[in-house]
Amino acid sequence: WVSDRTQERIQDLIPQGGVDEASRLVLANAIYFKADWLFPFAKENTSDQPFHLLDGSQVNVPTMTYHKAQTLPYLAGDGYQAVELPYVGEGVSMLVVVPDEGKLEDVENDFTHSTLQQIQKAAEPTRMELFLPKFEFTVEYQLGDALSDMGMPDAFCSGSPDFSGMVDSSNKTGLEPIPLCIGGIFHKAFVKVDEKGTEAAAASAVVMEAMAIMGDQPVVLKVDRPFLFLILDKTNGSILFMGRIDNPKTDK
Repeated sequence: WVSDRTQERIQDLIPQGGVDEASRLVLANAIYFKADWLFPFAKENTSDQPFHLLDGSQVNVPTMTYHKAQTLPYLAGDGYQAVELPYVGEGVSMLVVVPDEGKLEDVENDFTHSTLQQIQKAAEPTRMELFLPKFEFTVEYQLGDALSDMGMPDAFCSGSPDFSGMVDSSNKTGLEPIPLCIGGIFHKAFVKVDEKGTEAAAASAVVMEAMAIMGDQPVVLKVDRPFLFLILDKTNGSILFMGRIDNPKTDK
């Protein structure tokens, strides 16, 4: 089901053993996104450029370029630069946030929905000469520990969950209903960015288990160090995808 709805980009969402004899139901969702840039990058302008990694080393990665200054929403913020790249139709865009050298952790830790709103409000149309790496990756997470740490430990089997609203309490069988808990939350995402545009897909599954009784001169922006990206639905303010690229040359 997930494979069909993500054009086969997300495969094997639930790992071996993710569903077992204690599993009672799986809640699954999937999203697939594919859009062309409003201002495509010319393939002939793509060339290998250095990208500086967190450990101080560097790799050469295929880097797309707007050689002729392109006008894009841009902001030089506190410890970062941000540029917004619209897709065709302009209802969806990609926001690229490039922390200053040595500021990645600070920018990432301080980045909130309020920060996003401030960037969108303060960014101004600016003539840009932009260098942006191509990248493609697939990531997968088990989100149980993360969600528990964020404040919802009671939903999991190790806590004290109450999903009684999901259980038939009519007692037609004459047996007491078995209480439910979240046994695991599995998430996979795929993102590909190239000269033409962006392709992305994601899927999540929650497995419920029975208990034993997650300016004038163009601004030159070289995205040549780890950066954040967000794909935004501008019609309703939703974040469709969000991630951090440490190394565009790897697949994660």
